[in-house]
Amino acid sequence: MFGYVFNTYKTIGLLLPDRYYEQGMSLFRTMWESSANLFWIKRDPEMRAKRFAEFTAAEFRRFLSTRNAFFESRGVKGVSDTVFPAVVQSVLEQQLAQFQQRDRRGRLRTHDRFSGPSLEAVVQELGEPWAEEYLTSYKLACGYTHGAPGAVLFPLYAPQGDASAFELADRERTTLLAAVSMNLMERTFLLYAPFVGGADPEFFDGLNQRTAYRGAD
Repeated sequence: MFGYVFNTYKTIGLLLPDRYYEQGMSLFRTMWESSANLFWIKRDPEMRAKRFAEFTAAEFRRFLSTRNAFFESRGVKGVSDTVFPAVVQSVLEQQLAQFQQRDRRGRLRTHDRFSGPSLEAVVQELGEPWAEEYLTSYKLACGYTHGAPGAVLFPLYAPQGDASAFELADRERTTLLAAVSMNLMERTFLLYAPFVGGADPEFFDGLNQRTAYRGAD
């Protein structure tokens, strides 16, 4: 999970020089949610890491169901997951069961997330700074991820026909993206650091003195 977060962070860095902050914000959303999941797992690593791995059974079942519905709507028979050997099928069913519950009408429903009913529930458990970021930087990043009008249309015009206003807006938002990404990456690395021998606080302190990325919002 840390490698996934770090690679996403590095990819954001590739977009910054050319000020592709819109696409970078989409990646920041992915990075933020993955980091939140990692912090959530760390609170009960043995049980929650197991849930993370076993949720692939739910993902597989959902993909197979969607695929079959697509083909059957066109008159083609779908593929059953019972084609697996009995022992494999038994394990899949056991893994899947922990992510299922019946709704008020008695229908069996599968969770959308390995960590619980919603990302909001995860954030509430983690507390600050995740709770504040969920309502601010994460929500802003969602707009860019989904191509919301506010993200696509900003800025609407250049004051008094000054085209440099567009470049200024790009630079400001790119700078903000860099700062929030660095802030998140430091926090995530410090969680991971004990596995690789610890962190170098002087490095991060010096970096913050040069860039003032801590506390960016």
